[in-house]
Amino acid sequence: PPESTFPMAAGAVIIPAITVAWQQRRVQNELQRGISAAEARVGELHLQLKEAFSKAEAQWMREQEITERSHLQAEAQSKREQEITVQAKELQRGKGEAEARAVQLDLELKEASVTAEEQSKRGKDITARADKMEEGKGAAELRAGELQSSLSALQSKAAGLEKSER
Repeated sequence: PPESTFPMAAGAVIIPAITVAWQQRRVQNELQRGISAAEARVGELHLQLKEAFSKAEAQWMREQEITERSHLQAEAQSKREQEITVQAKELQRGKGEAEARAVQLDLELKEASVTAEEQSKRGKDITARADKMEEGKGAAELRAGELQSSLSALQSKAAGLEKSER
């Protein structure tokens, strides 16, 4: 209660002291309620801070995992690209070797074709010569027969002449 309601009497000094004590207690109670509310709010904020920190930490870990995965994927992709480049170079070299081999085989085929044609010509020439020789042999045998007949005729004449001379 306010001081003005108390009569000024012998206990007038005590009453204001009670009033001051009551006001101090009321202020202390309000302070205590404010402190309790502040402590509760600090507790809530502390929990929210812990939750936010946990979420941030989880997000950071996810980002680290994604970064690591991306890094590993980039390394794997780079390695695949290098392997493909090496394979492409090997295929290109193989293609060049195959083309060179094809040119070489084409030349060998042409040489073999020319050689086969030459062999065929030689075979025909030999066959023609053999045919001419066969014809010549027949003619020679015919001529030999004619000469043999002439020789026999001459021998007969000679024998006839020898008989007539005796």
